[in-house]
Amino acid sequence: WTAPLSRQNYPAGFIRLPTPNLHPTANTLVARPASIAIPSFPLYAATSASSSDGKNDEEESTSDAPKTTSEQHDYSTSASGLFGNIRVPAALFAGAAAAAAFALPIEHGEGVRVGLIKRFYALLMMGALSSQTVAVVVSTLAMGAITTQTTTRLAPSLHLYMRQYFDFEWISARLHFLAGVLMFSTAVGLRAWITISCPVFSKAALGTILSATFLCFSFWQQLEAGSFMDGAWRLPIRYFAALWKKSQTSGLFAVSLITTIATVFYVLLNFSHVYQYLLN
Repeated sequence: WTAPLSRQNYPAGFIRLPTPNLHPTANTLVARPASIAIPSFPLYAATSASSSDGKNDEEESTSDAPKTTSEQHDYSTSASGLFGNIRVPAALFAGAAAAAAFALPIEHGEGVRVGLIKRFYALLMMGALSSQTVAVVVSTLAMGAITTQTTTRLAPSLHLYMRQYFDFEWISARLHFLAGVLMFSTAVGLRAWITISCPVFSKAALGTILSATFLCFSFWQQLEAGSFMDGAWRLPIRYFAALWKKSQTSGLFAVSLITTIATVFYVLLNFSHVYQYLLN
């Protein structure tokens, strides 16, 4: 069908396109495939809508982008848990080291091999006891300081929280705990080496404990290297650097550092005398 339409009675929002092949003289809007009726909305409306969609997409992509500012959080509970993870096993190792420190009494005329092993055993056990005691004390005091803090301490991450508020305490507790474990296991291996009468099984026991010691050291280095826990090689360096810095402002820390250095040099300087004594 066709409907005669004048320009005045076009449907609102539509315009007529000429169809010269079908109706060259008709001023009509034809409902056929060849006849086209399109909305007469302004062109800028589509452009505006397109630009609006682009703007919205840009805003959404901008809102989805990661924020550059770091949010501050209270990591006191997590920090206390880290110190608690050290305090409990350190207390167990300290008790075991105290009970076993004097299990091999030194006697006259034991020979070089047995005499040196007993002396190193006693030194390692006392070192393990001292290290685990420091780990227990530092962890306990740090947990108490976290619990009784008067102001809320905030940081972007647990790493920065420990570095900013408990850096030296965290280094000290971990180094003394891990060093104490290594000294304790080495001393147990030396004790097994000289107390087991069978030479085959005594050496096997020593090899077993040494294997476990090196495995612990390897895990220490692998799991903590590159993290805020520093790893096995860097941790002692950071500890002595922090202790040196503390000793410049605190007399007690200075006494601790001087005593440690003096003890190490004393053993090294007098080792030859001990060896000569065992030979004679």
